[in-house]
Amino acid sequence: MLMQTMQIEDLLEVVQAIEACTGRMLQAARENDAAALAQARVRCDRLIEILRAAGPSDHWPKELRHARLRLMGRILQNEAALRRINCPDAAQGDALVTGAT
Repeated sequence: MLMQTMQIEDLLEVVQAIEACTGRMLQAARENDAAALAQARVRCDRLIEILRAAGPSDHWPKELRHARLRLMGRILQNEAALRRINCPDAAQGDALVTGAT
């Protein structure tokens, strides 16, 4: 199990790195920089695999779970913004899910 080699604080840093990667992906999409977008996507995918291998965050201390949730919220916001840029029709789906008009 990966938890034996990585501390929970290290895993929080992985979540922080994923948040940073999604931010770089969003910036690259806004700048229409396909190469930077692809590079950030590969990095993000690698980090996600590390996090998946670590298993669920149920065993994390409460304060770190809260920090993880805040980061995940920003990751989801970045991903939603990426969808709006890359697939404008997805904005309609987002509006349906969130109840926005």
